Amino acid sequence: MRTLMGGLVLVLLSGCAAAPDESAPEVGAVGATQEKWNSLHAQDARGHIAPNVAYDRDPKFAVDGDSVHDARFYSAMWTGDPQRLFVIRMREVSGTPSEAAVADALKMLPSDAQFTGPLRVLDVCAVQTLESERLAEAFGASGVEDGGGVAIYLSSGAAADHYDPTSVTDVTIANTFGNTDPAC
Repeated sequence: MRTLMGGLVLVLLSGCAAAPDESAPEVGAVGATQEKWNSLHAQDARGHIAPNVAYDRDPKFAVDGDSVHDARFYSAMWTGDPQRLFVIRMREVSGTPSEAAVADALKMLPSDAQFTGPLRVLDVCAVQTLESERLAEAFGASGVEDGGGVAIYLSSGAAADHYDPTSVTDVTIANTFGNTDPAC
């Protein structure tokens, strides 16, 4: 089932993948267990945000000076048992070029992640696709086509409603769970 959420097409899980292998290697951000992620990042615990959703507050990431929205990482989405991160949104400082934003996103992925095509510029964002055997293993998938695909979505502006390659402000990293043509 696909759902449009904030300009991002997510593939929601409803038992479509095998249970994750608890002995699978830890993998950067996407694919990390909630326990591992929480040990490396400070949750935003101000009370107006649900637990395990926003992390690493920093005023330089405030959207238009809005101190309510100043977490580096936000909209964390988890699945499975143990809970594994399958979507994370990351703020960039205004003026970050797309190449630097992709480089930041790559730091959040397993070292075996490989590009599967060029950066595609769409209506409101740009999308870069990758795949990773380690990510597939972490999600208990039978291969990269079932759980090792990743999309990096780049967008710009306070509302993340367009793409400017000279000023990316929002990066979403998401497991595509077999969707070979992710869109904004």
